[in-house]
Amino acid sequence: MDARVTYWEEQHITCRKAQAAFSPPEPEQLIVVSDGVYERDMVQGVRYASPPHMSG
Repeated sequence: MDARVTYWEEQHITCRKAQAAFSPPEPEQLIVVSDGVYERDMVQGVRYASPPHMSG
């Protein structure tokens, strides 16, 4: 549970720094993880318009 709270706080801090709204995906929405994420490559988060069952 401590990790969840830490991640939640870090996400809010990042959004404030970027002047972006905090908008996490809903539990029933699908997400995609790009190649390289698990290998610790650079990651860029982008959301595109998508159907309601996906996070964008």
